[in-house]
Amino acid sequence: MSETTVSRSFRENLRRQREARNWTQGDLARYLRDTGATALGHQTTLARLESGQRAVRLDEAVTIARVLDITLDKLLVTPEAVAALDQAADLAHDMEGAHRNISEAVTTFLAAREGVAQGRAGVVHYAEAGVYEGPMAQHVEEMLALIDKALSLTVDDAVAHGTKQWELETGGGGDA
Repeated sequence: MSETTVSRSFRENLRRQREARNWTQGDLARYLRDTGATALGHQTTLARLESGQRAVRLDEAVTIARVLDITLDKLLVTPEAVAALDQAADLAHDMEGAHRNISEAVTTFLAAREGVAQGRAGVVHYAEAGVYEGPMAQHVEEMLALIDKALSLTVDDAVAHGTKQWELETGGGGDA
């Protein structure tokens, strides 16, 4: 990376990191001043750094990174590389959330399946005892068929269906 690229990356990443926190240049200057970095503790100094009118010293860059709570390399690599890293991290976070949702859905599904199986056993018990007669007996048979269909559903079927749906929507491929 050339010095020009590093300088440009530092300026752009400094601004981007500051704005991501909804900090003004004055806010960042105050936080830097609070750490004892008096040379950086002025809004005009930060404006000059971000515009490229003033070069940053290495110790200043380290202090800025510390105040922003990031590693120095996150200020030095190209903004595109930082954006790619941030996007991958965001997607990984989304994937973890989706995994949690799937886990919770499986728990709910299995609990419901157990409840349906217990309910079916009760209906069968009453049917065998002759409680349901006439049109009600026909209705019970229809409901038992519906219940049996529900009980035939599995978590694996849901995963297979979701995978197939994803392949149809995205054109397939990938490691699902």
